[in-house]
Amino acid sequence: MKKNVFTSLICSLFCSTLIAYPNALSLPWLSPMLDDDIPAWSVDLLNKSQELFDCGEKEEGKEFCSDVVNYYTTPVQGYLWLAKENVNKIQLNAPFTASNYSQLQLNIRKDGYVLVWVEIAGKHIDITEQLKTKPFHIVDREVMMFMNKGRISSPRRLLWYPETQQQQANPSRYVEFVSDGVVINVNFFKL
Repeated sequence: MKKNVFTSLICSLFCSTLIAYPNALSLPWLSPMLDDDIPAWSVDLLNKSQELFDCGEKEEGKEFCSDVVNYYTTPVQGYLWLAKENVNKIQLNAPFTASNYSQLQLNIRKDGYVLVWVEIAGKHIDITEQLKTKPFHIVDREVMMFMNKGRISSPRRLLWYPETQQQQANPSRYVEFVSDGVVINVNFFKL
C-alpha cells in the first residue's frame, strides 16, 4: 500500500500538469526565482524586509536569513545570497522526513518547474536527453523506477528547470533539490 501511494505521488510529479500557485504573498523574496519578469531583490530591499536579517559571517550584506517560514505548508528556513548587489541564490532548508521529501518536490512542481536530472548514489538519469530518443511514458516509467530503488533517505540530487525552458541548455533560473537523509536543501538559482 505504501509503495503504491509513493509511486502515485512520484507519478504526479512527472505525469500531471499542476496549476502553479505563486508564493508571492507568503514569501515575496522567493518570487523572483519563480518568474523571470520579477527582478531579483537588491540589498536595499533585503535590508527593509521585516522577515529577513543579515546573517553573513564573513562579510556584512552578502547573506540574509529568515526565521522558519512556510513554503506552501512545509516549514523551512531560508538563506539568500547576493552577487553584484542582487539575490542570485535562495536556499530553503528542512529536516529530512518522508513528508518533507514529497511535499518539497510537489511545491517545486507547483511553482512551474519540471524535473530534468536525477542523481542517486552516483548514478543518474538525464531526463532531457532521454526524451530526445524515447517517448515520454517510457522515460517517465524509467525515472519512477530509478527513484523508487532503495530508500528515499539515500543521498540524491534532482535538477528542475522552468517548464518553458526545460529543453534549454542554460535556463535563466533553475532549482537544485539535494537530500542526504538528514536535511533537504532546495536551492533556487537565478542566472
